Amino acid sequence: MYSPSQHKLRTPVHPADLTREGLQRVEQILIEESESSVWLIQNAAESILSAGGKRLRPTLVLLSARAVGYEGERVYPLAAMMELLHTATLIHDDIIDHSTTRRGQASLNEFLGNATSVLIGDFMVSKVFRLIGQDGDPAILRVICDAIIKMCEGEVIQICESSNLQTTIDTYLSIITSKTGILMSSCCKVGALLGENGMEPVYRLEEFGMALGLAFQIIDDILDFTGDEQRLGKPVAGDLREGKITLPLILTLRNARGRDLEWLKNIIHQEEISGEEVCRVMEMMHAYQGISGARATAKDYIRTARQHLSALPPSPAVDALDALADSVVERDM
Repeated sequence: MYSPSQHKLRTPVHPADLTREGLQRVEQILIEESESSVWLIQNAAESILSAGGKRLRPTLVLLSARAVGYEGERVYPLAAMMELLHTATLIHDDIIDHSTTRRGQASLNEFLGNATSVLIGDFMVSKVFRLIGQDGDPAILRVICDAIIKMCEGEVIQICESSNLQTTIDTYLSIITSKTGILMSSCCKVGALLGENGMEPVYRLEEFGMALGLAFQIIDDILDFTGDEQRLGKPVAGDLREGKITLPLILTLRNARGRDLEWLKNIIHQEEISGEEVCRVMEMMHAYQGISGARATAKDYIRTARQHLSALPPSPAVDALDALADSVVERDM
């Protein structure tokens, strides 16, 4: 094992420098996998897959594969597979949350209705399993099945915890582990399984992806309150309006006192929340360390992610993963 300080001595590598060509291959596969004899399905699939996503999940697959020395062709369909799975979860999440926008545009369920949207999400999940079948590796099949099981469990827990003022930090972390952490962890594991260096690098990359995913979701939950609505592509404080109890809110509830606490509890149970009330909630989150405490927790997870990277042999791919970790906590949208 080598010291994490060795990463800092190396020339910084931007993830795009290593994945540009690979992501072009992934995009072509996504276009191919959008094909359907039903024009509505194909149009909807093409539209949502080209709606401006950052392709973080396939990037994790590509970089993890390179981090274990894999340079073959199998990685591209598997990277596309993870983007299809991610996109399917977004479609289903929007239906569950009654969301009307996604990345600044009308969500699929708002445009086509719930029934059609569910089926398009299922169409994409089916494409995921077809790609797994074409690859033929039972280990990767197990990773994907386990991930889907965990994501479904996390969604149900979140529904059960809706507007629950007693939601604990542990419960919140369980939800985001199952919803966001497991998907990013699985992306890294799928890429790492392509290597031939034993299970230690697989474990390290899997754990890196989990810690990265938890940090990513915590920052997302902060930005739900502090981000710019136009850049976010969705209404500010959407989680609050949907009854989701996220870490900034949990910490604010824990630290608030007196009338502030009682007012905040009442707001969480209101069916309608005005813009002025949202502004006051945000002021309280800053005053009672809800935002700063959540950001500190995200940074802790990034430190954990880096500890796992430090156990891998130095390489441009490992440096690029390190840069990705930085970008997670520094993003403002």
